[in-house]
Amino acid sequence: SNQQMSMIENGEPEDQALAPKFISSSADLTCMEGDQVRLTCRVNGRPAPEIIWYKGGAQVIQDERHKVIVNEQGCHALLITSALLTDQGEIGCIARNRSGEASFTCKLTVLQKATKTTPGFVEKLQSCRIREGEKLILRVKAVGNPIPNLAWQKDGYSLRQSDLLTINSDGLGGGWIELDQPGTATGGWFQCTAYNAAGSCATRARVIVDAHPEKPKEKTPLQLNLPYPSRIIEPEKEAEPEVIYLKHVERQAQQQKREEITNKYAAPQFMTPLMNVSVNEGDRSHFEAKVGPVGDPSMVVEWYCNGTLIPASSRVTTACQFGFVSMDMLSTTSSDAGEYTCVVKSEAGNDKSHCTLTVVAKKEIESEMHSQSLRMVQESQQSQQVIVQEEIVPAPKFTRPLANLGERIEGSSIKLEGQINPSSDSSMKIEWYKDGQPITASSRIGTIFSFGYVSLNISDLRAEDAGTYTCRAINKSGEDRSQASFSVKASTSMTASTGLEEQRAYIQKTEQLEMYQASKMTKSEMTIEQPTQAPEFKTNIKDQLEVKEGGFAHFEARLEPMGDHTMKVEWMKDGKAVEASSRTTSFFNFGYVALTV
Repeated sequence: SNQQMSMIENGEPEDQALAPKFISSSADLTCMEGDQVRLTCRVNGRPAPEIIWYKGGAQVIQDERHKVIVNEQGCHALLITSALLTDQGEIGCIARNRSGEASFTCKLTVLQKATKTTPGFVEKLQSCRIREGEKLILRVKAVGNPIPNLAWQKDGYSLRQSDLLTINSDGLGGGWIELDQPGTATGGWFQCTAYNAAGSCATRARVIVDAHPEKPKEKTPLQLNLPYPSRIIEPEKEAEPEVIYLKHVERQAQQQKREEITNKYAAPQFMTPLMNVSVNEGDRSHFEAKVGPVGDPSMVVEWYCNGTLIPASSRVTTACQFGFVSMDMLSTTSSDAGEYTCVVKSEAGNDKSHCTLTVVAKKEIESEMHSQSLRMVQESQQSQQVIVQEEIVPAPKFTRPLANLGERIEGSSIKLEGQINPSSDSSMKIEWYKDGQPITASSRIGTIFSFGYVSLNISDLRAEDAGTYTCRAINKSGEDRSQASFSVKASTSMTASTGLEEQRAYIQKTEQLEMYQASKMTKSEMTIEQPTQAPEFKTNIKDQLEVKEGGFAHFEARLEPMGDHTMKVEWMKDGKAVEASSRTTSFFNFGYVALTV
């Protein structure tokens, strides 16, 4: 190195020992939970010093998250692949050799990731009644993580900013709308929806706008005019004001009173009460109940824990929709245990329901899991004897053996099934054989083994599938076997089973044409004309490049001359003639040739 060269030039012996000295070291770091952290340092010394990293007074040991990186040039690093909250604290590094040691420390701060929570309203819309022309203001406040956005609707239609309507938001979940000079048409149901990446919730309220009563019009004084007056007639005295009773206003008031009467709701009542809940520490707690009547806009729901009102927070989410009330609490702790009460209030009355939350602490879980093992270890230490008892598993036995299936039709499906004990032996193996040879799985053949149930499923039966099948069950205590057999009857018409509608339609038309020509034949002897033209393909067969295993491959072409009775058609595969089988179907008539596999 450069330092060693300078020492040689200055006459210093190359093997002179030097105490460790840090040239550079990591400063304090702050990261998010789950981030990768790299703490670096550079140290000099002769001989090369040993680097040891410490966390909370204990040496850091390499594992899947902690990696100690060493560089020959004196650069060292501690790599934390995924930081946890437990990694937070003071981290130290010591460089040590025979001449001495040096150290430095730095502080690592790990910030907890914020959990996403669905929105919840801490200030909901309130139903109100105003007069025509009076300014309308509706306010809401929602909480959630991330901060929810707000959307406003009226009678199911979205509201937009206008000259008379102002939509405001404080950016922290709060918002309000202001409507100037509302008319009677403004009345209806207003809804505000709060939404974020975790979900959404809504609150509704009804606004009633009362119209101003119409004032009666003043009657103008009447004057009598005669066409041919013989004398001057004084005008009549002004008539007394006439009182006009506006019956339509009275009817409207009566209708509003009837509407108010019909819209009155009964007192709240729990249809389904709260149920006791028991969860492990750190899990989510969920409470729910069903209340009535549904649709009461004045209904308010409150939740209490041990008699104390539960405030809105990012950990607690409540909902009240369509007669269902619920509360979800994330990351339940032992301090959350106790009695929970849901109180439902409205203008007609109130009702409440109680339940108990039990939180099983982690220490209790661990103690229950390991108490038996701990007692066994203590007993073994006292007696200095360890007794190992191996569970005895019985040999396999078919309680329901395979059954013979007799004769089956080619192209159908079969299932060989049975039941075997013991059903809970995880070490048991199942093997299938056909005529003594192991069966390999394919797209047509599948096996099932679950809780003692065994089955072999074969679809699209072929003639070569006929034979004797054996199921062999093996475990460490022994084995058992069961056999069954079946035969396959060849299908008389494979063309219809290919599923090619176009080919079947063409064959049907060809048969109709043959019947028509036969009906036109006379009883006189038919003269067979000798062919005068060599065969010629008018359309060639096409490549089949995307055929799935177990599917159909269809080749077709057209030939001339069409009426040559001496023409023969042969199909070749890789230069060899295609042998006839139950899987191949060929067709040739009136110049149309086809092969289906």
